[in-house]
Amino acid sequence: MGAKPDIYFAIEGELLIDIPVTPDKEDLKKTALANRPDLKSSAVEAERTRSAIDLTKREAFPNVTVSAFYERDELRNTGGLRFSVPLPLIDRKQAEKKIAIIRSQQTAIRYPNLQRMIEREVEEGYLSLISSRQEIAVYNKEMLGKSLENLDLLNLAFREGKNRFLRRKAGSKGRLRYPICLC
Repeated sequence: MGAKPDIYFAIEGELLIDIPVTPDKEDLKKTALANRPDLKSSAVEAERTRSAIDLTKREAFPNVTVSAFYERDELRNTGGLRFSVPLPLIDRKQAEKKIAIIRSQQTAIRYPNLQRMIEREVEEGYLSLISSRQEIAVYNKEMLGKSLENLDLLNLAFREGKNRFLRRKAGSKGRLRYPICLC
């Protein structure tokens, strides 16, 4: 390794970190449903299609037009009001109304499907979080303890300058010998 045996490396601080508390799954779903932009967009689309239906229904009725006029002749001055009402005999906006209703129905189908998809994604993410926490717990319990013990043994061997055997107390079992090869 090229280092002198009188140099000692020590790990300072706590190596194990506390895992934050797992959030409630239902709270995560509520937050996701409240904050997802695609769900908000779908809600706005539903409102837009309802407005389009209202607009086409109102466009089906004719607009009454009132206008004022004034005419001046050599003999007389004429003024008055004109009323005009177009009669929609052919174009009653039926096609536009059907299109708006179909789009509204599509939106009504799409919104609950999107909600279910978001809930499913939150469920999958939550299960992944639980699985990861279990993996971390297993790692901390089994792997990290052994790794820290091996690190302590290597530090002790490095300090003592031994390259064959290492002595260490192991609780009530007395002294054990651990073979180490520093190749």
